[in-house]
Amino acid sequence: MSNAVSYSISGLSQGTSYYYKVRAYNSNGTSGDSGVKTALTIPANPSSEAPSDVQTASFKAKWTKYTGTSKIYLDVATDNTFLSMVAGWSNKDVGNVSEYTVNTGLSANTTYYYRVRAENSAGTSGNSGTGTVTTSPDAPVATAATLIEDTAIKANWNSSAGADGYTLDVSTLADFSTYVAGYQQLNVSNVSSYVVTGLTGGTTYYYRVRSYTGGKLSSVSNQITALTKPAQGSAGAATGVSSTGFTANWNTTPSADGYNLQISANSGFTSFLAGYGPKDKGNTTS
Repeated sequence: MSNAVSYSISGLSQGTSYYYKVRAYNSNGTSGDSGVKTALTIPANPSSEAPSDVQTASFKAKWTKYTGTSKIYLDVATDNTFLSMVAGWSNKDVGNVSEYTVNTGLSANTTYYYRVRAENSAGTSGNSGTGTVTTSPDAPVATAATLIEDTAIKANWNSSAGADGYTLDVSTLADFSTYVAGYQQLNVSNVSSYVVTGLTGGTTYYYRVRSYTGGKLSSVSNQITALTKPAQGSAGAATGVSSTGFTANWNTTPSADGYNLQISANSGFTSFLAGYGPKDKGNTTS
């Protein structure tokens, strides 16, 4: 190395500690070793990875960090040139981690870009590649059911801006621990109502919806309760028949609050016996 007091060393690994010492020499020999010095190289640029846990107003940014990293700085922006940073997410110190949840300053159904840099006591790396994520759309608002029949209801909801479509859940339980067959996240396309069929009369049902954009689901809407009309009544044979009267009988119908009785002198029921077209008999069976 001749009579120099410095020397550039190249070809080293990034984020790695190296140690060096020197000895002086002349024509009479070589001195003893100097003290040992340490040099830590700057860490390698992190590698961005696909985000996860994408929600309406949050997502988890991910990256690979390399040896010798002691701290990560995160940028989040609404443009891929990072000129429009999201408030609070410019050069944010997130610690020595490989993922971080971005959960402030975001909007639904919006594309964001993120990048990171690694740091140690020697300095800061260059930027990672750019990660891209689009947040989920807003959850729709479910509204009251209409066209309620004994075996069908029309589920309704308000549209969510930017949604590609909606999924529908229907259950007989308020906690949705089970589902009506065929109605667990049923993709009903881009509509704001859907007729649910194959139901049972006199039964309470619950429904909720999600919106989706680009395969990303929103959180669930509020849930709506709908009671179907009672099933068709079942008349029984008349009893106590006399020359001037009889007792009409019928079977109970689940969830019925009462029964209307119609009596006619003709099978087409084109006219009714006075007071029986129909007559509310309350919750009785005869």
